Amino acid sequence: KMKTDVILKEKRSVYQIGETFGNNELISSYIGSGLLDAQFNFNLYFDVRDEFSAYNGNLNVVANSLRQSCNYFGYNNTMGVITGNHDLTRFMGLASRAVRPDEDSKEAGYARDIQILDRKGYKRLQNLLSFIMTVPGIPIVYYGDEIGMVGAGDPDNRRPMRFEGLNTEENETKKICSELAGFRASHMSLLYGNLEILQSEHDLMVYSRSYLNDKVWVCYNTSADPKTVSISVKNTPNIFTRTFTRQALMMKPNSFEIVVPPQSFEIIYTQ
Repeated sequence: KMKTDVILKEKRSVYQIGETFGNNELISSYIGSGLLDAQFNFNLYFDVRDEFSAYNGNLNVVANSLRQSCNYFGYNNTMGVITGNHDLTRFMGLASRAVRPDEDSKEAGYARDIQILDRKGYKRLQNLLSFIMTVPGIPIVYYGDEIGMVGAGDPDNRRPMRFEGLNTEENETKKICSELAGFRASHMSLLYGNLEILQSEHDLMVYSRSYLNDKVWVCYNTSADPKTVSISVKNTPNIFTRTFTRQALMMKPNSFEIVVPPQSFEIIYTQ
């Protein structure tokens, strides 16, 4: 009905996205001509959530999950890459240690007042925001995740939105989310580019997106210590690069280096 009465009849585009829990085969069975355009990419999200919210998350798991997702749905897809969902524990609830991953999150919301315990959770959330804005798919921010709202399982994850009285970390996270969205919109490589995972270790991951001369490199460090990342490129002196956080790059013949702070991300891009 949407296709015949709106898309064809009114000659306008409609993006329909669905919500199905299950394996990739089940999720994809609802996508196609006359069906949905896309679905929430839950299986990728669960892996990203578990590792990015952890004290020392295993980024090998994230890299493998990203490969599996792209191999299944395509390296250029419109699947919804989410920060959270109305049925799930808030990412910040897990990342700030307010909710334990092994407990019943719904019961936790009734049993106690869920509040942020570890403020490093904001950094972990910022890593998640940078991830959804730079991988293939359509980024979807569950309301409140742009400021780091906390919450247990449903219904504690549906607290009223807060627009005023934000603390320093909330304002910083909101600013980063906004800048990441603008950054994504201004880079064709993040909309249509190739994806290549260049490096993945337990606490370090680097991938690149490229579309013609527009190139972006994204780095994550989930450890408690700074990490030096070296990226090989051709004709380094002829490449003008910048970083998302505006820190300086160390340029070398056919490579450049950058230090990624603990529990942080960095984006390097051609300009």
